[in-house]
Amino acid sequence: MHGITMIFLYALPVLSGFSNYLWPLMLGSRDMAFPRLNAFSYWAFLFSGLFIYASFLAGNGPNSGWFNYVPYASMSYNPGQGIDFYALGRVLLGISTTVGSINFIVTLFRMRAAGMSLNRVPILVWGTLTASVGNLLAVPAVSLAFFMLWMDRQVGTHFFNDNGGSPLLWQHLFWIFGHPWVYAIVLPAMGIISDGLPTFCRRPRVGYTLVAVSTIATMFIGFGVWMHHCSPQDCRFYLCHSSAPQVSS
Repeated sequence: MHGITMIFLYALPVLSGFSNYLWPLMLGSRDMAFPRLNAFSYWAFLFSGLFIYASFLAGNGPNSGWFNYVPYASMSYNPGQGIDFYALGRVLLGISTTVGSINFIVTLFRMRAAGMSLNRVPILVWGTLTASVGNLLAVPAVSLAFFMLWMDRQVGTHFFNDNGGSPLLWQHLFWIFGHPWVYAIVLPAMGIISDGLPTFCRRPRVGYTLVAVSTIATMFIGFGVWMHHCSPQDCRFYLCHSSAPQVSS
């Protein structure tokens, strides 16, 4: 629960809060593009956290790590309700993140002040924009994975178990989200530093275009290196058992 809280319920939401406050001031707009969608994103995030923490009232909280690997998180090995609370709460949090990302993207392209071209927006805006695009591509994968896991546990499907499913599939779906999401967390923070240092040092920023392009490139590369998070032992086991010819006894 400590990892879940720090990663999902604090790190990105606190940076989204900064951006929600600073973006209208930086872009010269009265508000975000969709204020009610913004409010929905916040309340969905809040109730997601409360729902996950309510698992303690049901007997036990999530106890398979914030990465929630199967088969450790399957019903056979973890029959309590903590994983079910975590799975459904994570789906709700994914909805919150997705609609919030849409709001940021539309705000930049439709609400910035007249005469403010893309090569004049602050670096913080570039960082949050890149993170928002990354969230739109990565978060649905893990939300789907958590919903599939909940169906495995409660409905009897076989997405991730050994009876027709693949435990390795969970690692792929989780880390194709998890690795880019690391940069979705850090890029807005790097944007804050990139804007704050020149301001308080009273020095002009050097290499604006390179910083903006490197921000985009960081997220792009982040989507290409998620495979190294998957367990080598699991990969070898899966490849050997899926490609080797079956010999009858």
